[in-house]
Amino acid sequence: MATSPYLESIRTELRTRRYSIQTEKVYLYWIKTFIIFNDKRHPDNMGNVDIERFLNHLAVNRQVSAATCKSCRTGIINPTQTRLIYLIESDLHH
Repeated sequence: MATSPYLESIRTELRTRRYSIQTEKVYLYWIKTFIIFNDKRHPDNMGNVDIERFLNHLAVNRQVSAATCKSCRTGIINPTQTRLIYLIESDLHH
């Protein structure tokens, strides 16, 4: 099964930063679920409102725990910002 270039870029970034395979799987799961929930829109075209709506859906409709919502939030936000964080860090150290 073919994976999207976006998800492959996230996977590559996570592996470059030496995240565990389990963390990678969890983050990719939440990112895919988030994308599907938002009618398969690209994450670059979504913002805080979309994330908040998704997390509310998980808490209210799927009744997931607060810890799971936090993991989901981290999974959605952290990998998608990794490239920006890397650029900022590398710029500060040069």
